[in-house]
Amino acid sequence: MLVRSVLITGAAGGLGAALARRLAAEAGHIVVVGRDLGRLRAVAATVGPHCEAYEADLCDAAQVRALCHKFAAVDAVVHCAGVGYAGQTLALGEDKLAETIDLNCRASAQLNYLFAEVMRRRGAGQIVNVSSLAGGQPMPYFNAYAASKAFLTAFSQALAFELRGSGVQVKTYCPGGIATRFHAKAGLTDGVVDDHRRFVATPEAAAADIARLLLKPASRPLVPGAVNKLLYLASRLMPRSVLIKSSSTFYAQYVRPSEGGA
Repeated sequence: MLVRSVLITGAAGGLGAALARRLAAEAGHIVVVGRDLGRLRAVAATVGPHCEAYEADLCDAAQVRALCHKFAAVDAVVHCAGVGYAGQTLALGEDKLAETIDLNCRASAQLNYLFAEVMRRRGAGQIVNVSSLAGGQPMPYFNAYAASKAFLTAFSQALAFELRGSGVQVKTYCPGGIATRFHAKAGLTDGVVDDHRRFVATPEAAAADIARLLLKPASRPLVPGAVNKLLYLASRLMPRSVLIKSSSTFYAQYVRPSEGGA
């Protein structure tokens, strides 16, 4: 058995749902968490009777506390929930910026804090934070999302360091593009996936990556795929001015005009 129990956020679809199905035969109890209870129940039905659907809005701090209290005994937490909006920063509006920072930063930090604390008290457990390759560089036209993932990657790595020797492992997964509804919801055209399909992972492939990550210690973020590894290395070595120019050229062509494209 891979893990006895696992809680997966952002599991009403996409990567979170694929991971629940991937772990169906390898976990004794799976909890799928999200804001759409109907979709969560549909996911749980495809996984099996050992999968429980739990509705929670992670942007509500009280609901995050209730989630942790109810499922404090889980062996692993995989935090897939996240949101992003593409477009010129000033065109997105205050609400979308606030939602991005609230879910990807504040809620992520709270979730990690609460589960890591109960895991530390019992001396065992692991948390996998699903960040993004986007967090490695500034990204005009995807600004708040990239910045929030930079926060999550850094927070996750530092927390892992602080918890050395405690029995609690905090791991970071930094994929490139994954073929889910995320891009359309973010305000990007289909071309962002269709034009680069050979470099875009399926949710099932990403879920398999995370399943492997649950099995082994990991001191560095897992960046899957040779191309993504090269991009990750480039983001650490190239001048910021070059990274900003290249990412702005890339995203400007895929932002829907209604979202304030260039």
